[in-house]
Amino acid sequence: MRILAISDLHGSDWGVKQVHTWIDALDPELLIICGDITHFGPISFAGDFLRSLDVRTLAIPGNCDPPAILGLLDELEVNLHEKKVNIGGETFVGFGASNPTPFDTLFEVTDDQIHKLLSPLMEDDVILVTHAPPYGVLDGTTFTGPLGSKSIKRIIDDYKPKLAVYGHIHEAKGLREEETVYLNPGSAREGYGAFVQTNAKMEVDMLG
Repeated sequence: MRILAISDLHGSDWGVKQVHTWIDALDPELLIICGDITHFGPISFAGDFLRSLDVRTLAIPGNCDPPAILGLLDELEVNLHEKKVNIGGETFVGFGASNPTPFDTLFEVTDDQIHKLLSPLMEDDVILVTHAPPYGVLDGTTFTGPLGSKSIKRIIDDYKPKLAVYGHIHEAKGLREEETVYLNPGSAREGYGAFVQTNAKMEVDMLG
């Protein structure tokens, strides 16, 4: 399956144009959006963006999206938050929002809540889509230690998804290939994304 993975659009009109450019050039079968579509709203920006897409899409909210965005994602049938979906033989499990930040943003939940809500959805060999990173893997900045979720890391260790794709920490964009492939595509607002092909061997190309 050909998958375009993006995160952290943060309400950028330029970023929307870049996503359309990638879709036209790469012809993905699926677009995954790892949250922060808006920058503290408005929800109408997300609606305009999602309605402009002509590719199958799965999306979760980020900590900078109003929780009410879930109603829009449900209406447009793209919501992967707290859901499990099978497309083209691949199983996708999603969880949006983030573990607590110092900034008291719009959509944060405790690590205990993440584990309670996400773990019942999991099974082996899925593609896990979260906004928050797993603790200790592509989740820090130049000036901080790890900022990710310990519950997400524990769930990955327990269930070994084939791919864990997430955003949130823009500076930590990158790829780490272990038993699980970890992918932070970076911020689409800044022109970054990733193209994933799940064939016999998973291939990931960083964009931007």
